[in-house]
Amino acid sequence: MTHFVSVIPCAVLGAFQFSPRFRRRWPAWHRAAEHVLVVLGVAVAFSALWP
Repeated sequence: MTHFVSVIPCAVLGAFQFSPRFRRRWPAWHRAAEHVLVVLGVAVAFSALWP
């Protein structure tokens, strides 16, 4: 369950990270989303390894 809960926002936020418009227009949002993505990515990785 943790895997699904963390992978969905990770995929959505990750898609916005590649948008040049978001990076230029809201650089603070881009940096904050980066930190959230790191935490979500770790949660996804560890939940994928848990049996």
